[in-house]
Parts: sequence; structure tokens; C-alpha cells
Amino acid sequence: DSVALLWLENLLPSLLGVLFNDASSPEALVEATRALGNISRTSEGVGACRQHRVDEVVCALLNHEDPRIVYNCLGVVTN
Repeated sequence: DSVALLWLENLLPSLLGVLFNDASSPEALVEATRALGNISRTSEGVGACRQHRVDEVVCALLNHEDPRIVYNCLGVVTN
């Protein structure tokens, strides 16, 4: 469990970096939000997402023009 948590702690900032820095690349946003949706399916992932305030970021993306990004963000929020 500690290895998985350490992995999450290292991965989440990278994924958030994609959301902030690659906003002009819809495919990058789709893949980053998809990964966040998968991470948020576990209790460890939810805790790490809360710690990194992922919920605030994905809520801001709920108004995105690409329905795939909105769909993935809804998955994160639902999980």
C-alpha cells in the first residue's frame, strides 16, 4: 500500500501539470482526466486526489467544450 501511495503522490502532480500546461491539447486533457477517473476509483486514490485538490480542478473543467473531458471529469467527481 505504501508503494502505491508513493506512486500516486508522484503521479498526481504530473497529471495536474498536464491539465494546467497542456490546455490547448484536448487529447492530453482527455487522457489526463481519464487517468484521474481511474485513480479516483480507489480509497487511496480518493485521498490523494483530495490532498492535491483534484476535485477543484476537474470541477473547473466541467464547462469544457470537449464532451470527452466533461465525461471524464464527471467520473472523477462521481467516484
